[in-house]
Amino acid sequence: MLAFRFVKAQPNTYLIFGRVAAETALVIESRMADDGVIFSDGMIADCLVFNAGMKATVTVAPNRGHLVV
Repeated sequence: MLAFRFVKAQPNTYLIFGRVAAETALVIESRMADDGVIFSDGMIADCLVFNAGMKATVTVAPNRGHLVV
């Protein structure tokens, strides 16, 4: 079972927290008429348009990334 937490950050702004299991997908559908965006890293400058009727599907990648500093 997946458990997600939706938090209202500001008017018309929601944050979604949780984990996606390898065998399932998280599908989110926008209900924002306009000015809807979606992003994962906190940088709104690299957001994707996410207006009413659009769906975002989040799954686990088949490969693991490694950060080298």
